[in-house]
Amino acid sequence: MESDGEFIMAVKYLSGNRIWGTNAERLAMTTAGSSPKTSWKELDRTTLGTDGTLTVSGFDAKDNLMILGHYKPVSGNVTSGLVLNSDTGDNYSNRRSLNGGTDVTVIDTDSKPCIQTDGGYGGSEFCYFVTTVRNNTDEEKLFITHFDGESDTGSGTAPNREESVGKWANTANQITTIQLTDADGDTAQEWASGSEVVVLGCDDDEADSGTNFWEQLVSFASTSSANTYDTTFTAKKYLWVEFYATNSGSIQPEFTLGSGGSVDRGLNYCSRGSVDGYTDWTRINEDAIESESNTLSPVYGSFFIINKSDTEKLAIGKWVGQEPSGSANPPTRRQVVGKWANTSAQANAISLEDSGSGTFTGCQFRVWGSN
Repeated sequence: MESDGEFIMAVKYLSGNRIWGTNAERLAMTTAGSSPKTSWKELDRTTLGTDGTLTVSGFDAKDNLMILGHYKPVSGNVTSGLVLNSDTGDNYSNRRSLNGGTDVTVIDTDSKPCIQTDGGYGGSEFCYFVTTVRNNTDEEKLFITHFDGESDTGSGTAPNREESVGKWANTANQITTIQLTDADGDTAQEWASGSEVVVLGCDDDEADSGTNFWEQLVSFASTSSANTYDTTFTAKKYLWVEFYATNSGSIQPEFTLGSGGSVDRGLNYCSRGSVDGYTDWTRINEDAIESESNTLSPVYGSFFIINKSDTEKLAIGKWVGQEPSGSANPPTRRQVVGKWANTSAQANAISLEDSGSGTFTGCQFRVWGSN
């Protein structure tokens, strides 16, 4: 986690042995120093006010890029991808897994000129992806992408997920233009009004200036036993959540979201995921975004969430469980996408819960956000 100084936060206990951090309590936090401005900066973004094509062009070249995109095709089932610096030649290759399936490779001879962000599961629904890129001038550009597509509205249909890697075989230029396109080569593909691509960047020697994109909204640490850890925060369009939790027995973390300062524990969630690379499981009409199976304490996890008021909230997550200690025992891994089927308000509350055996014995929890 990025260092932001030492934080102290008041904690109070509510019914059900919950820990809840309020806005007033967060205002009471003290800090030993301000955050250096050397992290991810917003380079540029394009947000569609009407249906149309979607290009972010002419941004500053940076050594590292993070691309956040949410979109919905105007019509038809679309396989989405990124065209770089207007290069529509056969200079791209991809490897991806759809809903936990066998890897599929797409190389230049397949005439799909782009870095694919989804392999067809995007369909015609609302979609969200997070891509990170190493952007060296004289080397091929390497991409890692995670994708969450809502599949259908409501909590009764599990979302679709994709993990993919790609490369742009250009060794002469850094990326300064990105277009969201149809991966079958239709650069005139139109996306619905409200679709957006945000490009973040950071040099290896990023100057201590400007404004970091990710603003810390919540930070707390507790060694007290609890069944859930709940907190409120200022609503932002993009959220990034990290947690580290311990338990007296096995541990199975789950997330719930909420608006109006309270968490929604109704059956308004659905999830899809994989445990240690095995076949995907799905859960529908649940009371949380699930992790599905137990692991031994502790666990460490990270989630990216698109948090628009008028769309379902899509989450892309992964976490690792220690399992028995020692290097002879490999950890266990979880990869999850989920959604909260709320289309009327942004989330400003979040809860980390444990449906495993035993009780949380401690947690470190941070939420970053940005509009």
